[in-house]
Amino acid sequence: MKKIISIFLVLALCFSFPMTAMAYGNGDIGTTSTIGAGGYRAVALKTDGTLWIWGMFATPYVDPKWGLNMGLQLKPTKVLSDVISVSCEDYHTAAIKKDHSLWMWGSNTAGELGSETLGMIFNETRYQLTPAKIMDDVSAVSLGGGHTAVIKTDGSLWLFGSNDCGQIGNNYVGNAIRKDIRGREYPVQTTPVKIMDDVVSVSCGLSFTAAVKKDGSLWTWGDNQQGQLGNGEDGDEALVDGIVYVSRKDQYTPKKIMDDVVLVSCGNTHAAAIKKDGSLWVWGINGLEGTLGFGLTNESDTAVPVKLMDDVVSVCCSNSGTAVIKKDGSLWVWGNNYYGLVNPDSSRNIGTPTKVMDNCRSVALGDSIIFALKNNGSLYGWGYAEYLGNNGKSNGGSSRHGSGDVQTTPVKILDNVALPSGTTPIVVPDVPSSWAKAEVESAISNGIVPEELQKNYKKPISRENVAEMLVSLIEESMGQSIDEILTEEGAEINKNAFSDTTDTNVLAANALGIINGIGNGKFNPNGTLTRAQIAAMINRVAKVVGIDTEGFTHNFTDVSNHWVNPELGWPVEANIIAGVGNNKFDPSTELTTEQTIIITYRALQALSK
Repeated sequence: MKKIISIFLVLALCFSFPMTAMAYGNGDIGTTSTIGAGGYRAVALKTDGTLWIWGMFATPYVDPKWGLNMGLQLKPTKVLSDVISVSCEDYHTAAIKKDHSLWMWGSNTAGELGSETLGMIFNETRYQLTPAKIMDDVSAVSLGGGHTAVIKTDGSLWLFGSNDCGQIGNNYVGNAIRKDIRGREYPVQTTPVKIMDDVVSVSCGLSFTAAVKKDGSLWTWGDNQQGQLGNGEDGDEALVDGIVYVSRKDQYTPKKIMDDVVLVSCGNTHAAAIKKDGSLWVWGINGLEGTLGFGLTNESDTAVPVKLMDDVVSVCCSNSGTAVIKKDGSLWVWGNNYYGLVNPDSSRNIGTPTKVMDNCRSVALGDSIIFALKNNGSLYGWGYAEYLGNNGKSNGGSSRHGSGDVQTTPVKILDNVALPSGTTPIVVPDVPSSWAKAEVESAISNGIVPEELQKNYKKPISRENVAEMLVSLIEESMGQSIDEILTEEGAEINKNAFSDTTDTNVLAANALGIINGIGNGKFNPNGTLTRAQIAAMINRVAKVVGIDTEGFTHNFTDVSNHWVNPELGWPVEANIIAGVGNNKFDPSTELTTEQTIIITYRALQALSK
């Protein structure tokens, strides 16, 4: 009962959190997908709402002599306007317009365009040459090898296309019959059919489907010959002409396999999901290409989800590779390296996650091409040159197949590409870096880190937040309240000291001479703090506590003429703050929250001796 559609060889279906975006396909309601890649063509959505496409079958047309022409485009070509989201597969494309109408074009062999009659027949293949409206009220769309999944604005999930492996999810039925190349019949669903409600993410693999519901549960169905459903190789039975047909592990209706999932991406024979804590889980075929990231071995194939890495916000699975973006914007790729997609210096497969570049917002991974969207809207690509949109140019790299037309390093393809946006929050645990974890936890347990600062550890800390932490430091060091300390020091708060803040911690720290304004009666409470400023403030806290900080020196060459120079000796001598190497202090670098917490905690230890 298996069908074989020879033209559907490669697909890449990619999903991510809004900050890093969709590659191609769309899984979050309200989240846009602005780039996509199939095996040998790609799409990109510009900021003005125009959709551009390039590669093979980018702009097909009818040749009077030969019939359907593949329409190879070496450079991006504009095909549609007023678009907000896009999905791309090898032979068909889908776009959602501003009015939430869904438009599709390309191959319609199995009804994957939502209509049995849409398009013209060329050599027994039905093909729609121009965009055609399919349905309304669409929020997300994902394309598979021969089927399509749509999330409507009410959260309902609809599917149509080939159902040879049960990938539609309606118990192996359809409204039409097709035959594979061996003459075996299989059902197809040429019109959209509703499968479930409350869906927020969906991904179509080659012949299987995965969906995430609002409650975080992940459901899969369809082809399960390689364990790509992640359900331990379970399968269903189906009635065919009144006879029970026992599948080869295929699942004909949705089955729940995981909880706490926010996004899922399906490739040909593997899949990956991101959990709410940012952990990445993979399953299916690892093989000699290292698709799952567990090395180049078939022994790592798994029919159940296995955790691979943390801090992931975007994932994209292709035919035989995987790409993720971590929350720091770094892009990691592994698997098929025939075209230098992972390592430009080799054509050998790379079976473990490999960092490729930084400052990425979205990734689209095909079988022979890859594209990374940077935060400034510039789109870079590398791989098989003819499909890159770089006018066929390459740097002379060679693939494993011996061709010499591979671009092995990223090259800019387009500017002004739209950044993805959406409503689904990024739910990654807000924890300190591994090197900072122990001291941050100790600082919290010692009571010098206010609750509102126990988050956003890697972001710059504000001047107002530093004032609050320094007040806590003084109170803990002296065993008195800030009011008692002010009275003892003979210091009086000036409520009119600054025109832009009345924060009591700021005013108290200012009254004690620990923290100053920026001039013109301003404090700039939301401004950032530098290494020089925190060192000076810690030195002043020590004086309030009663420590003589005079006479201490340092050997930093970059602060000899800096205002912080006379206040830096004691904090350095007390091992509260150090240099950055090569006798440099780097006084102007901004401090993150976790760095400030650690410096304050070390000051508490020094002041308590």
